[in-house]
Amino acid sequence: MLKKPTIIHVDGNNMGLKFRQCESLSDRRKLSREIRRKTEGAFAELLAKIIQFKETGAFDKHLKLEGNFLPIGPLIIGGDDVTFLCTANMALMFTKSLMEFFGAEICLPARRNCIGRLRAVR
Repeated sequence: MLKKPTIIHVDGNNMGLKFRQCESLSDRRKLSREIRRKTEGAFAELLAKIIQFKETGAFDKHLKLEGNFLPIGPLIIGGDDVTFLCTANMALMFTKSLMEFFGAEICLPARRNCIGRLRAVR
């Protein structure tokens, strides 16, 4: 059971602009698949980082993790949206990491800050 569970939602910005730039239905389908792949990839990178931290004992000061338990659980991963449950004391670190992975994959070339809303609910 998570102590102080926190729900985090990350939503990419400007996806409508990207879709309006598509010239055909085929282009829209291709973009949709690409965004899905990149969003899932960003979450997979976050999980890999969390697993690495767990294996190296980096969480030991903050969390007591037993067995195969990870301090994160995906709730929604779709399109450019990611919603996950985690412990409050890890929420900012996980969110920052996800936004870095997500932003590197999803941003429009001319924009630096393209992650949209960030919500934390306790």
